[in-house]
Amino acid sequence: MKFGSYNHRFRIKSCKKLGNTKRLNMFDGVTVLLPVASIPKKVVLKTLRQKLRPVALKVSCLPVSLTGNWLVPKASEIQSCTILPESAHAAFDKAAYYFNIDIVRIPVDPASLEVDINSMRRAITKDTCLLLGSAPGFPHGIIDPISEIAALGRQYGIPVHVDCCLGGFLLPFMEAADYPLQPFDFRVAGVTSISCDPHKTLLRGNRARSILASLLIVVFIIYYLLLLLLLLLLLLLLLLLLLLFSHRSGGSGYGFSSKGVSVILYRNKHLRSMQFFTQPDWPGGVYASPTFAGSRSGALIAVCWATMMYFGRQGYIESTRRIVKTTRFITDELRKIPNIFVFGDPKVSVVAFGSDEFDIYQLAQILADLPNGRGWQLNRLQFPPAVHLCVTDLHTVEGRAERFIRDVANAAAEMRERPKRAASGSAALYGMCATIPDRSIISEVAVGFLDACYDTPSPDDTKR
Repeated sequence: MKFGSYNHRFRIKSCKKLGNTKRLNMFDGVTVLLPVASIPKKVVLKTLRQKLRPVALKVSCLPVSLTGNWLVPKASEIQSCTILPESAHAAFDKAAYYFNIDIVRIPVDPASLEVDINSMRRAITKDTCLLLGSAPGFPHGIIDPISEIAALGRQYGIPVHVDCCLGGFLLPFMEAADYPLQPFDFRVAGVTSISCDPHKTLLRGNRARSILASLLIVVFIIYYLLLLLLLLLLLLLLLLLLLLFSHRSGGSGYGFSSKGVSVILYRNKHLRSMQFFTQPDWPGGVYASPTFAGSRSGALIAVCWATMMYFGRQGYIESTRRIVKTTRFITDELRKIPNIFVFGDPKVSVVAFGSDEFDIYQLAQILADLPNGRGWQLNRLQFPPAVHLCVTDLHTVEGRAERFIRDVANAAAEMRERPKRAASGSAALYGMCATIPDRSIISEVAVGFLDACYDTPSPDDTKR
């Protein structure tokens, strides 16, 4: 049986479903399915660094067209840099580290937290290979002015990437959910690529959905593996149920699929072909690979496709409506709590808040330590100190958002009574890290932590 062909078939069907014109207005666009969330960020930087140096790239403000030819420079001539907001995801720094690309981070407006377009314009040089905007950004949930960034890209002939990994299964459905936004996708001239994640969400306490999705996946496996033995079928069913339930415990994306699948969409086939790798002279045969991962599991791709088929467009619209409504309720109510302020104007699913009166990390620790399993896990932010809640379908259960607001109000009241209380736990760690001016020390601490996680004791150490 040709298992590889079935894997490829699922991949193609998933790409077509993800690139549907009703979702991201792709027009003639094309899609590539990738293994994990951080991969699209690496792929787009690698692609544009190596292959997409425009012929007409100049700093003289002369208008150029992205539909023209592209110059492929010699490897020795590549001195590329990427310009992105300081709020853009750190995975782009990771990609730049791997591929030796300079990163220029542009400050955001202190009030709106959107990237400063004038500063971005001034940062453009002959070596700029990519401009980037987030929709929305991870720290504060703010959507950058994509249309203005794309206008810069068109003016200077520079590709523009939209990081929609966090909002890829919310923003495309917001207009249908009665929450219209400014265009952010391929309707905007100059946008050349978009990344999104179909994975890692929490359902709204409805186990039947997960069970049905699991059964649907099992049906596909039975069909494509020609009805294997009953014992094998039962084992696969058990493993799939365990797999799906294990993924219910974390994540902030909104596609309901399992982790291990991510997507990058290009405006046209020419851009996509720049990502591919080929080696025609290998003794083992002609080698061609569309992504970093040469061999990939077909199970995760099948999960992705089956999940999208199960929920469908209407299911994602309903989920978007619940999540955005809950997010905006929480935003409005947080603004009513004394000594608490919300960063910017979050429109999608992430709400970041802080305080000028007390240690916001301590407040987050109080919320995390609530008894009887009632705690709230908030992401700690820095520069400035803040925390954020990433609203998922799990938070839309009736009464849950109201309980969160009550708990934050009570924690804030406790902090006002004891504003100088000693920090402990992660609050002390984050508070200390934010005050150390030499950031290389923090990097060394982080490396030491990773070393400890992956340390393998030698046999001699275990005998002591």
